Amino acid sequence: SVYSTANSQLKQSLAQYAAYGVTAPTLTAKNYATELDKLVKQLSAIFSEENITAQVRAGVLKQVLATVGIDQNTYNNLPAANKAAIDAQVTAAMQGAEAQAQLKAAKEQAAAGLKQITDLKAQLEKVHKYQAGVNNYTNGVASAASGATELKAGTAELYNGILTLKNGAPALVNGVTELKSGSLKLSTGIKQFNARAKAKRRRKRRLGRPGYPLKGRGRCF
Repeated sequence: SVYSTANSQLKQSLAQYAAYGVTAPTLTAKNYATELDKLVKQLSAIFSEENITAQVRAGVLKQVLATVGIDQNTYNNLPAANKAAIDAQVTAAMQGAEAQAQLKAAKEQAAAGLKQITDLKAQLEKVHKYQAGVNNYTNGVASAASGATELKAGTAELYNGILTLKNGAPALVNGVTELKSGSLKLSTGIKQFNARAKAKRRRKRRLGRPGYPLKGRGRCF
């Protein structure tokens, strides 16, 4: 995987700093940014300009001691005046081309090491964003597929509803026809009832007139 490769490369790059107590962390998608930031901070402290200068000076002192024929332990126990004389030689040598070249190389090496780590972090950030984009795309496709299924189901329900309405339409037409027929029958019955009522009223009026012959009786004079 990407992180396995990154861990392998990081371990190889940091092997040269093992003497300084630097160890390679195990990077994951969740901790890579934090761990690499810690590593940059650690290496920046180890390879500060002050520490680099001290390391180069220690190397120059070793060369001067070798020239005068004494070791580090003897130097440490020298009288102050003798030690000061050797220190003066070291300070003068630090201004020389060889020491300055060592300082420049050490600083460049430290900067290159830090750049490798910051570059690695940037690459992993790109990978992380890419993977997040792929996940979002995959989730979006899944949501779209789910939405399409729901749309298909809704379309089927709508079609079934249309069929139900279509099948119910003849019954509705028949019901309207029957209602219309019943209305006609009711209208005819009402007309017949009104005609009988009018005929009955006319007969009553005739019966009430003077001289109108009554059934079973003679004519009135």
